[in-house]
Amino acid sequence: MTTLQIILSVMIFLALIYVFIFARQRKPSILDFTFEHTENISIGKDHKELLDKVQAHRIEHGKTPLLLDDYMIMLARSRTRYLIDNDITIKLHKNFLKHRQSYMDMGLDLISENVSYGYRNVFDQWVKSEVHNENMLYDDWTFVGLSIEENHLGKKYVSLILAKL
Repeated sequence: MTTLQIILSVMIFLALIYVFIFARQRKPSILDFTFEHTENISIGKDHKELLDKVQAHRIEHGKTPLLLDDYMIMLARSRTRYLIDNDITIKLHKNFLKHRQSYMDMGLDLISENVSYGYRNVFDQWVKSEVHNENMLYDDWTFVGLSIEENHLGKKYVSLILAKL
């Protein structure tokens, strides 16, 4: 990623924060920030394959499929960029809980994530992990966003954002 792309990503993120926090008189709702059509942001083949596995896993366990949402995709992309830009490996990753309340203040009833760094088969790792598997199968999730990006060493970072309105 070039310096210009990083700067643009940060500017977009800061603009979103401004809108969420300062530009609204009433308490913002997640519905204010979703787009009219979920097809607006395209996802790649690897994103679709991983999301299809998560959806099939939920259905196999009697859970409802999740709605792919542009806003959740933006949150997942922002989260992945943060992890990459700060060179955070998953073992060092502990700060999502600090930000969870700010997301909930935007109108989400609940939000969580599954993240991965460097694994070839992310879905299998999540299924093998009791915590990650329970997170994917939580009954109340309604929306999902997904981001897959590589760092400068070619290691994949994956962020799966799960939310309930």
